[in-house]
Amino acid sequence: MTSNTKRFTDNLAPRLVATAATYDPAPAGGPARRAPLSTRAGERLGWVWADGGRAAGWLPDAATPAGARAGAYVWRVLAAAYHRGDPSSRVLDPALYAPLYHLGAPVDV
Repeated sequence: MTSNTKRFTDNLAPRLVATAATYDPAPAGGPARRAPLSTRAGERLGWVWADGGRAAGWLPDAATPAGARAGAYVWRVLAAAYHRGDPSSRVLDPALYAPLYHLGAPVDV
């Protein structure tokens, strides 16, 4: 039993249908700052960084389940701040991560 009808299209290349609206993941140049993100128990999970303008992101310390959860939380914080129109420096505000996480003092990178 053969058929000449195609079951699939020939072009199976991925297509971009949407992008997450958040800050640029690469600094545009100039000074950047980062702050350590920790659990309430004091375990550092990674770093939240921002260039003060249009770029911000998350740098995990290690690939752990706790780090993955923190990364997802940070992404939601970044997306919410971006949608509000906040400059990227706003994501270094510890109040955005409390009480679930503790964001330490920012340092220059």
